[in-house]
Amino acid sequence: MLVPTKPWDKVLVFYRGLERRSERFRPMRRLVEHVVAQPYSALLFCTTSMHALLVAQHAEMEWGHDVLRIECAETDVVRFTFQEQEFVKPATWQCPDGEIISTFEGFLRTSKWVARAVAASDS
Repeated sequence: MLVPTKPWDKVLVFYRGLERRSERFRPMRRLVEHVVAQPYSALLFCTTSMHALLVAQHAEMEWGHDVLRIECAETDVVRFTFQEQEFVKPATWQCPDGEIISTFEGFLRTSKWVARAVAASDS
């Protein structure tokens, strides 16, 4: 099933609104602000599913295929789930919310979604 994406700036507005209601969403807002400021932002596409951020390499995501899901799992913890292929168990890892940007950047470098020269340094 194809899922249309949204512009990063609209997703940023969404997370700013969530953060106003609960500081729990601050890491998500910080991550989206970070991506918006990067040269690779035009190479990645996103949408939301409830409160989770979905990131892919194509303007229309294929549900369950090459999609990175990022969500606030619990207090001070962010969960990343990468569904590489449909019907295959996804890779899942967590990080403290203060490491969301470096963990995301690490995924981009490891997965080669963006060229190393384009990927930002941890900030």
